[in-house]
Amino acid sequence: MGGLIAVCASSPDESRAMLARATRQLRHRGSGGQSELFDETVAASVMWMPQQRGCMAQDGDFWVGVDGVFFGDESGDAAQFLLTKHRELGVRAFEGLRGLWSAIIVDRKTRRLVLARDHLGTRPLFYAIASRTFIAASTPATVALLHPGGVQPSRQALDEFLSGYPPRVPDQTMFANVVGVPAGSSVEIDLDAMEPRTTRWWSPASIARRQVPFTTACDEYDELLQRIVSDHLRVSEGRRVGTFLSGGLDSSTITKLVAKTASPAHSFSITYDDPSMDESAYIRAVIDSGGIDGVLRKVGPDDAVSVVDRIVRVLEEPLLGNDHIAQFFCFEEAQRHGTEVLLDGVGSDEVNGGYKSFDVYALRDFIASGQVHEAFLQARGMSSPWPFVFRVLLGSFAPPSIRARNRRARRAACGWLVQRAGTDAEIEPERSSDHSSLNRLLFDQVRVTNIPATVVRQERAAAIHGIDARCPYLDSRVIELLFSLPPETKVARGERKRLLREVGRRYLPPVITERRDKKGWAMGLDWLNLRKRSALLDEVAGAPMLADFGFVLPDKLRSFVGRFADGTHDDTGAIWRLYTAERWLRWIDSGCPPP
Repeated sequence: MGGLIAVCASSPDESRAMLARATRQLRHRGSGGQSELFDETVAASVMWMPQQRGCMAQDGDFWVGVDGVFFGDESGDAAQFLLTKHRELGVRAFEGLRGLWSAIIVDRKTRRLVLARDHLGTRPLFYAIASRTFIAASTPATVALLHPGGVQPSRQALDEFLSGYPPRVPDQTMFANVVGVPAGSSVEIDLDAMEPRTTRWWSPASIARRQVPFTTACDEYDELLQRIVSDHLRVSEGRRVGTFLSGGLDSSTITKLVAKTASPAHSFSITYDDPSMDESAYIRAVIDSGGIDGVLRKVGPDDAVSVVDRIVRVLEEPLLGNDHIAQFFCFEEAQRHGTEVLLDGVGSDEVNGGYKSFDVYALRDFIASGQVHEAFLQARGMSSPWPFVFRVLLGSFAPPSIRARNRRARRAACGWLVQRAGTDAEIEPERSSDHSSLNRLLFDQVRVTNIPATVVRQERAAAIHGIDARCPYLDSRVIELLFSLPPETKVARGERKRLLREVGRRYLPPVITERRDKKGWAMGLDWLNLRKRSALLDEVAGAPMLADFGFVLPDKLRSFVGRFADGTHDDTGAIWRLYTAERWLRWIDSGCPPP
């Protein structure tokens, strides 16, 4: 975890001034040191935390800055490792770089600059081009602050957020004119022409399918997860390593694998005062199974609401849900115990097939392929109510025109939202052509919707606490294994995460592997008691920033909030989105001060 910056303006003095401003914005990412490059109108910098090394290399005309680690680098000098590989192979070098990384390469001779991110985009990098100015940095707010047009919210992104939709484009940010470097890709910029050229050098869509026995697949997955955890521990030598432990299958498996290699594993967990959300019994069951030194922290609704302002500043965006609040508390507790690297189960639901909707897509596949018996077993084993099943099943067949119509209808239902022409254009990013609807959904979750947004939020929440967050399930080797296997290895006979569950049975007590009632570690919005928080509701009803920026209709918004307060409706999600969006816009209006 560190910080990368590159700017190119019309004069050397302007580039230096912009670099200095960006450095101040990212100072929490660079307490260990910083290296800068100044070459005519190009200025670049890499910042790192204590105990990080090998983040910068320079050789002749090339300057390289790296945020992250490479598993194949035995020297510990990540930047020199990348520089050598890039000189040898060019863009083709990136595909073979296993690890968690983002990088900036400056070729001073040709005045070209290359930005790149790892296969799953676990390390952030954003950029913007305006007129004769280029800016790249590790956070979107830093880029927006340096943009000649000033800091502005993205109209489309915030409209969709307020309607309750996550981003439809993986590299979209909440800031106008600022985009992310796509995962598994590089962006080359000619600094004279100011023209970017994107090269996608890796995609799960190109992974070939193979047929292997289920037991063989389990052995392969078990061995791979052990190897990945060992890789993380090896490149973290000398740093205190911990894990997040939620009590579910994903984080429990990772925690036990860490304990197998480096006992005791230091785990951190969040528990709640509401029994309907509390997972402490399952957390303790994993800790009691041996080799784990666990820390549990209990939080209440007031704790959660009190940190919204800080989390919005840290994540640099409003909160669609509240899972990142629990994560934030976990990072805070880990920092308090001196932890520097944390392994997490983030991404497992998406890559292993953990969501309830995946059950329905698996059922659709069995029906479509004529596997009547398997379809019957899948239908009988599913835990989801049938109205949910039918709704998801119908939605899985919806063409783009229907999806666009549904979005318009949902936006129109938000009577307090300014209806803007042109915001319903259907955007079609990278898609999979796999014949399995389940595999296509898994691809979409990993490449387009959930994972691209989740990993950057997690990284920002970790960075503010001086922690390097790691996601073993979001290793490209895991994706390449799981996407090569038939969909029924992930979901079949009413069992989700089928392959991971079988691996987990080798390490975990049955109370973890056989449960089907995982609550999730995110707190429920109803638990926050928003209706009883009059000051919060008054702020939402007024929403001066949302009104000034032209996103809401003030009179209709006041009526909507009033009807929520008196119990006429229960749209807690909309109230939450409005509140966090208002707080985010206030932060923008104040000049995006560093978190």
